[in-house]
Amino acid sequence: MKYALDSGIQKKGDKVDAYEVQKTLEGYHAPITATVVKRLEEAGAELAQHAGYEANMVAVEKGMATFALNTDVGGEVMAAAENGLYGLRPSYGAISRYGMIASASSMDAIGVTAKTPEDIREALMLIAGPDGMDSTVFDDLATGAKSGSMRVRELELDEVRVKTAEVAHMVIRAAETASSYYRYDGIRFGHRAKDAKSLKDLYNKSRAEGLTEDSKKWILFGTYVLLGENIERCLIKAQKVRTMIIEALEKEMVTTEVLSGSDLGVIAALAGLPVVITPEGKQYIGKRKSDLALLQFVADMKEAK
Repeated sequence: MKYALDSGIQKKGDKVDAYEVQKTLEGYHAPITATVVKRLEEAGAELAQHAGYEANMVAVEKGMATFALNTDVGGEVMAAAENGLYGLRPSYGAISRYGMIASASSMDAIGVTAKTPEDIREALMLIAGPDGMDSTVFDDLATGAKSGSMRVRELELDEVRVKTAEVAHMVIRAAETASSYYRYDGIRFGHRAKDAKSLKDLYNKSRAEGLTEDSKKWILFGTYVLLGENIERCLIKAQKVRTMIIEALEKEMVTTEVLSGSDLGVIAALAGLPVVITPEGKQYIGKRKSDLALLQFVADMKEAK
């Protein structure tokens, strides 16, 4: 079995080439191996390539790899459909993120893409579960409804609800990403400017030279969100929206196990729920910890066509 690995997931000795911190980590080689990589190595899986998520999806599409592991903070795995693939963003806490370059800690996840839901399920069974390195990971992924008894219905989301969820996600992501990216200061590690005249100048120039424009935007926006009264005005309101989304989904799932719809990636990221996308672009979100049953449900639907 061969797999493709996101450049933001570390393998000891390999170059770390995560896009948003690409230049600041130029020449940096991973001192550790991520838990997911260790588990795949122990299972005899072979690394086909260690690259960006777009290249990894192409590798799966062309048969160079059975599945790909990619970092996901806001439903990026939903892009799998564009390559004719299935994609899973797992329940928050299903897979250890030890060895993954951190961004927004309350939403960071490792997504899986493959040509079939069965291949994703097999990969998930190899890499899921506690490792003692990520305190958010749970150990009872197999619990939940059996796929044969899972009920599904459409989740109706108007444009206002979708936009509200996207804004809440953006605010929370910005605050958490800014906090994560403060470490790239040119002192402890990362790109260091050569002509700085003071410590403050070193910080500023190192980040200006080493971070991408996207990274700078997240830091600036996140710093604004975390500034004084903006915490109440922006961040706390976004967190309240997040809580409302979680509570609304819990209410929706009292009488059903699967919700179908569109624009579910960001919602799943905010709620910490598993979401699967098919090559046709159909999206299904399940209860937390129901990842395996959700994948089996999608597989059964594929077979029933």
